[in-house]
Formats: sequence, structure tokens, C-alpha cells
Amino acid sequence: MKFTLYIVLLLFSEKQLSAQALTSPIDSMKFYGDAMFSLKLPENKAFAEAHFQELASRLIQNNNDSNLLTFHPSFIITESDDHSIKIISWQIEIQNKDYHYCAYIFSKNNKPVFLKSINRNLDRINYESMDRDNWYGAMYYHFLPITLDGFYTVFGYRFSNTGFKYRIIELIKIEDGKVIFGAPRFKYKDAKGEEDFGYRKLIAYSPSANVALKYDEESKMIYYDHVEQFTDPKSAEIILAPDGTFESYELNDQYWNYNPYLKLKTLDTPPREKPVLDGNKKDLFGKEKPK
Repeated sequence: MKFTLYIVLLLFSEKQLSAQALTSPIDSMKFYGDAMFSLKLPENKAFAEAHFQELASRLIQNNNDSNLLTFHPSFIITESDDHSIKIISWQIEIQNKDYHYCAYIFSKNNKPVFLKSINRNLDRINYESMDRDNWYGAMYYHFLPITLDGFYTVFGYRFSNTGFKYRIIELIKIEDGKVIFGAPRFKYKDAKGEEDFGYRKLIAYSPSANVALKYDEESKMIYYDHVEQFTDPKSAEIILAPDGTFESYELNDQYWNYNPYLKLKTLDTPPREKPVLDGNKKDLFGKEKPK
């Protein structure tokens, strides 16, 4: 009898504490924000995500409200060197390979812009400018300290619903309060040797592999791993992975110019990520890094 009474009192106490902890909309937003990252069942994650977004849309009204999105390590925060743009982005895997990407973009003299990804064929977006209505979705984690005709260059990262991972070199601009993604600033030669322009650069690779991006300020070049296709001799699985050589884009005349001479050349010092996570024991997704 005493044990049963103890359980009832304990459950009542926990219910009271939960009710007290969610007395404000901010507390409720934090609760649902934590839940959408940590819950297991797809329907529960989707429920938490919807409630978080509804509360965030009410509470995040100006640039100072970016502080409301610092309560969880799975929110990835990056800011331009001139402090004119801040991006807070995140990823939710609702169920296996069903990824949702969202972001808030904060910029001077503009209201915060909320972004939610839509399903896109990532192999077909290299020649397209986008806005908040047709955004493909990514987590952005590093601004380069330069602009091209008002566009900031940022590094991004995402999974695809087809099972691959992507590193992304993206261009972002705020114009009249609207967000623009992509511009024809990636110059290269096509298969016929004719000049062509891409709007962004996506590098696809297998989940078991990893691709590094690095911007070298002295040479004004972006280096990244060259990815090659391999076949696993045991499983016959097709694998996209770095082969130990590198490619690059060099900044010149407000364009990122592809450097074909670096491809298939081994560098003395391989490119490494800017140490945005140095001193942090958690990775981009808030998980503990392996020791």
C-alpha cells in the first residue's frame, strides 16, 4: 500500500513539475524543440516539429530573437565576418532517409526569414537560383570572408533521401528583405571545352566516406576532396569516396573559377575543415564525437 501511494505521489509530482516548466511559450518551444531531435517514433517527431515551428513563428520576430535558438546543440549557428547575416539551421530525420531541413536567416534591417526545405532532385539544382519557397535544404556552418556582387559564399552539409551525403558551396544574398540562393558565379569548362556557369557546387559522397572543404585566404582558393566511384568487391555496392586527390575553385574577377590543373594531383597538405568545432566535444548534429 505504501509503495502504491509512493508511485502515485511521484507521478503527481512529475506532472506538476512538467506543468510548471511549460508555463510560458518560450518554455513550450524549447520543450518541443528538444523533443523533435530526440524522439524515436516518426509521428511523435512530426508532432513536435510542427508545434516547435508554430511557436517559433510567433516568438521569433526580430534579430535579437536569434538567442531563442541557442538552447540545443543540434542548431548549427554561423555568421558572416561583417555580422550582417546570421544563419541558424538544423536537420530532422523524421524516419529513415526522410530528412527535413529548416533555417532562420537573420540580417540587418530585415525581419527574420524562416526556411523549410521541399523535396528536390539534388542532381538538378546546380543551375538554379532559389528563394524561401523552393529551398532544397542544408545546414550551413561556415561563411567565407568575401562577397561576390553582394553574395556571401558559405559551406553547407546535408544528407539526401537517396542515401548520399553532400558538401555544398553555396551563394547567399539578402535583397530587399528576401533571401536569394545561388548565382552563376562558378565558372568552368564543359565537356566540349566551352565556358559554362554553375549556381552552386554540390559534392556527393557515400555515408561511409567523408569530404573536406577548405578556403585558403592567401591563395583565395576553395579546396575539396576529389570523389571517385569505387565498387566494393564483397558487396558489389557502388561507393563514392575521396581518392586522395583534390579539386579547387579560385576567386578571380568576382567568379569562382574551376582549376582543372589541381584535379588528380596529390597535395602536400590535404584540405581540412575550418576548425569551427574545435574545443567542442559534439559534432554537427550534437552527438558526442568518437575519441
